[in-house]
This record gives sequence, structure tokens and C-alpha cells, in this order.
Amino acid sequence: MVVAIIGFIVAVAVPRFSRAQAEASLKTLRMNTRMFQDAIDRYMGEHLGRTPAHDAAGAVDSESARFLGRLLRPTDEDGTLNKDGIFGPYLREAPTNPFSPGFHVRIDGAVRRVETAWKFDSTRAMIEPDSAGTVVVKPSGVADVSGQLRGEGGALDAELGGMEPN
Repeated sequence: MVVAIIGFIVAVAVPRFSRAQAEASLKTLRMNTRMFQDAIDRYMGEHLGRTPAHDAAGAVDSESARFLGRLLRPTDEDGTLNKDGIFGPYLREAPTNPFSPGFHVRIDGAVRRVETAWKFDSTRAMIEPDSAGTVVVKPSGVADVSGQLRGEGGALDAELGGMEPN
């Protein structure tokens, strides 16, 4: 009898917990997307409408590390990383996508990598989650999250590699 009661409680509690966890991940994703877009908008406001995906000459630069570096480190008026730059940083750390294992930004349809978390459209200047195949909504309305949060430990610095500001 006791085992049956415990089994019933578990059967009721586990789906509710799973649903709450999925809802929390979706809220985190919405908040991080908004924060990322706000940083891009501020960058554009200070760099004459040029996005972090554009180099000093105005050409699209599809390198994720430079895109993130322009938002995370000081830049000069051309958007070049410069420790004495008067603009930025616009973010303290790269926003995470809880449905993706990485933080890589795919720019203008570049090939999706396993660690791709975001996609950026330089024409529209819009950032969006790039979670293809990682979130499946079941008929019950519960999201099945197969991705995982990015681990701690300087992964962005590893991708930025030798890109120290001037």
C-alpha cells in the first residue's frame, strides 16, 4: 500500500517538475535573446549602424569569435578590438542558449556547427536562437530538451584564442 502511494506521488510529481524545468529554460532563452539583441542594438548605435558582424570596411565577417569579441571587449570607432577603445563592452559574458551545448554564433547562413547556439542575420540585424533539432514539443505541451547548458570554464576565451585587444 505504501509503495503504491509513493508510486502515485512520483507519477504526479515528475511530469510537473519536467514541465517546470522546460518552462524555465524557455524563459531563460527569451531573456538571453532579448539581452543579446539589446547589446547588438547598442553596438550599432555607437558604430554608425554597422553590426558586430561587419568589419571596419563594412564587409560581413562570419567569424563568431570576432562577432562576440566586439560585444564583450572595448572597440574603437571602426569596431576593431582595442583595449583603449571608447566603445563597449556591451555584454559581460556571452549569452547562453539553454537548448544548445555551445555559444557559437552562425552568421548569415554559415554552416551550423555542433556548438552553434545562435544565428545572426546581418541584413535584418537580428539574433535568434539556433536550436534546430534540440527542442521537441510533445502533444502534451511538454518540451523535450535534448541540448544542455554550456559548461563553465572560459570556453569563450578559448574560442577567442589569441584575439587580445590592441
